[in-house]
Amino acid sequence: MPMPGYAYVQGILDKAALVLEAIKPLWAGLRAVIRPGRTEPDDAETIRLTGITRTPQELLWSTQNILFLGLLDNAALVDLASQLSDQGASVDFQPLTHLQQIYRVPLEQYSIVIIVDEGSNPIFDVSSLGKILRHADLDLIIVWASDSYPLSHVTNKSSETFCDVMLALPATAEDLSRLLGAPR
Repeated sequence: MPMPGYAYVQGILDKAALVLEAIKPLWAGLRAVIRPGRTEPDDAETIRLTGITRTPQELLWSTQNILFLGLLDNAALVDLASQLSDQGASVDFQPLTHLQQIYRVPLEQYSIVIIVDEGSNPIFDVSSLGKILRHADLDLIIVWASDSYPLSHVTNKSSETFCDVMLALPATAEDLSRLLGAPR
């Protein structure tokens, strides 16, 4: 014989199950908005590598939210940001005057962070900033951009853990796409 109130509790549990089923599609859509490029692939042609959604042929900039960190007094960076935006990427800029400002940046909104090298008068240590970003989100793609590099390259994960790519400026969106598409 069921306990008194059993039907009442069972009714609440049934309603909760229905609500949960109704919320699942909403949650999936919300995850796609909060972290674009982090949802599961839609088809067999799309693969995920290091947090960036790609087809075998190209990087899909339209699914990327890119954050430029640092002072943007370099015309090559502004050109790169413009090219990325023209190809569909969402591009934001955050000047940093103190390293502690990074803790106020909503990193969960971004799939790629491009750290701007400040040259001979750095405001912050790029490796420290990169390590903070890496600790905050292991899937975040971190690019260190500088006009002092002779060549761009994908970094060695064992020795250069603070960034994924060292980007020599000037660079194009295609250059960055090629580097991010390189196997790691």
